Amino acid sequence: QEFTAKTDRLSDLKIHWHFIGHLQKNKAKTVVGKAEVIHSLDSIELAEVLDKQAEKLQIQQKVLIQVNLGNEETKGGFSKEDVVQYWPILCKFPHLALNGLMTMPPLTEPELARPFFKELKELFMVLKSTTPSHHPFTELSMGTSGDFAVALLEGATIVRIGTILFGERPTKR
Repeated sequence: QEFTAKTDRLSDLKIHWHFIGHLQKNKAKTVVGKAEVIHSLDSIELAEVLDKQAEKLQIQQKVLIQVNLGNEETKGGFSKEDVVQYWPILCKFPHLALNGLMTMPPLTEPELARPFFKELKELFMVLKSTTPSHHPFTELSMGTSGDFAVALLEGATIVRIGTILFGERPTKR
């Protein structure tokens, strides 16, 4: 809802939108085609919905596979093992362009996040070797305002620094 409100309000500007955060299957149609990249593909079921919506729009939707390396129940994403297991299936959705991987490590000190960034980079390299050539698979989205410097040192190509740019998000009441 927040994404739709922002894209509608700023529709006269040429903005390359990235959707970050949990995406419910029933909301996917409002994001596909509006977001240049969806950073939170976290299940095969969501991949099916995104692919069908992209087919309706006759587009290739760029996505990043969200990997929950900390196995946190409060965060979405494939486990590392599930990404490897489902990789051949994910590669076959004709209207999804697999652009790379995304992770959100447990909230901690930047140096304690480093092992998660290294692990994502290692997984990225393993998957890249088996990725069909029609998928770009070049991006590692990892690091936020609190740990982006460490993420960049570990190979991040996209960092999410909204707090640095826009300040703290308002708390929900």
